[in-house]
Amino acid sequence: MSKETISLETYDLKAVKHEIHIFQKKLAELRKDGSTKALQLEEEIGIVKGDKLLSPDVKKEKIAGLKEQLREAKQAKASYKTEEKSIISEAKAYLKDNLDTYYLAKKAESKTLKAKENAEYKQRVENCNLAFKERLEVESAPLPNETKDQTKARLTILRRTHSSELYELKLNHKKKLVDIKTEVHEIYLDKVRYLNSFNDDKLLLNEKVAASWERYKFRFSLKDFLLRNGLYIVMILFFIVCGLISEPLGKGTLFDARFRNIFEILNQSSPRIFLALGVAGLILLAGTDLSIGRMVGLSACLTCMFLYPGQNVMPIFGQHFDFTALPGAVRILLALVVTVLFTTLFSTIAGFFSAKFKMHPFISTMGTQLIIFGLTAVATESINTGVIDMSLKNAIAGKIGNTFPLLLIYAILGILIVSFIWNRTKFGKNMYAVGGNPEAASVSGISVFWVTMGVFIMAGILYGFGGFFEAARIGTGKFDTGTGYETDAIAACVVGGISFSGGIGKIRGAVFGAIVFTAMTYALTFLGINPYYQYVLRGVVIIAAVALDCLKYLKKK
Repeated sequence: MSKETISLETYDLKAVKHEIHIFQKKLAELRKDGSTKALQLEEEIGIVKGDKLLSPDVKKEKIAGLKEQLREAKQAKASYKTEEKSIISEAKAYLKDNLDTYYLAKKAESKTLKAKENAEYKQRVENCNLAFKERLEVESAPLPNETKDQTKARLTILRRTHSSELYELKLNHKKKLVDIKTEVHEIYLDKVRYLNSFNDDKLLLNEKVAASWERYKFRFSLKDFLLRNGLYIVMILFFIVCGLISEPLGKGTLFDARFRNIFEILNQSSPRIFLALGVAGLILLAGTDLSIGRMVGLSACLTCMFLYPGQNVMPIFGQHFDFTALPGAVRILLALVVTVLFTTLFSTIAGFFSAKFKMHPFISTMGTQLIIFGLTAVATESINTGVIDMSLKNAIAGKIGNTFPLLLIYAILGILIVSFIWNRTKFGKNMYAVGGNPEAASVSGISVFWVTMGVFIMAGILYGFGGFFEAARIGTGKFDTGTGYETDAIAACVVGGISFSGGIGKIRGAVFGAIVFTAMTYALTFLGINPYYQYVLRGVVIIAAVALDCLKYLKKK
């Protein structure tokens, strides 16, 4: 059937669906003793395994019998594979020739219907405004024995009524547009359901991609997209502009052929990604963390203490340690473990006070920030630690082929692990629940105390990794290393869409925010912009990001 000649008035959709149903019945009959039975048997085996009333011997006997039946079902499944493939191929070809054709025709029709609805809506608004003007002219004259204030009040009511009528027209217009769009989308969903049944309740990769893209297009709204990603777009465009003007200004080439600056941005942002991932969990709980910068300073001192080439010039409460007798790998591991233990300890202390006494994280982390800073300064006597052993620095934060940073690999692993925790574990789901509504989460059986403690502990671990990698990247450390890092980490999360209202946000938001924020700072430094102006711009970005977050929250509310 030709896509150009199809007539929706004469198109027999019921006949097409009936033919598709025949294909489904053929496949169901074919799979009855094969894949369908195998699925049922697997479910039965699971039930038997979980049945605590059965004795071990009876359970073992039943499972053995079910497994034998399962083996026979799998053999039956293998025997009809060729025939099944032929039916599926024929069914999909029929689906493409008929339902796809109908879908494209309905899609074209929807454009016409939308244009017609837009024109009619415009006319309805004009008629409403015209009727309002006519009525306003009539009602403007004061009634007998009516005061000026009474006339004004009556006209105010009239204007409000008109505004309500316009709003109702707008709502009805939007609903009609959505109905037109939904009618077309439902046809595509039918196709997906048919494909799912043809493939034995699973879609092929290309079908999954096509379905995801169609779903994205259906849900896409330019206004919402700009609201969610407007700041991203502005910052990326800003970075591109900096790259374009860098060479004419004589500052060098920001976008070189080997992408060295791009990789350097990724290298610098990798440790900050760990910091952003840590504070992201606290922001998800409607909290924050002011101790990140001091955590980095503590991590830098500990890392440099273990990795210093020789006897440490930095004292630890008067003691000068020398770890050069240990193998390099042991020193690196020891530095990482000790760093993570200390950052986790301080984060856990802050978490305990927040979870136990309902103290806002702003206060508890401000307290630990001061404690960490004071102890680190006193312990090291405010002495610079010098540099990290270059061979160990390269082993941790070197580059593959003088271009690809090792730190980026660690950052990717960290992102995958944290993403799994957030999205694939019960703890992650509980985080969102507690962040969205702690009272409701508590009533539903979730331990708000332990979820809060878990988030703080996870944050402490991530701060330890971030501080360790940052120290390795810069190759030195001092008690005040990391000053201001907390604002960058929090800004990265806010720019990435993790809401301070709690319970809203994705891992990718924190990651993209950290990269984009680092890229902006790098570009400004590359152009030689005064660092103090950079602080001004950072402040503007943070306020804009929070303003957008508040706007989204108010819109949702």
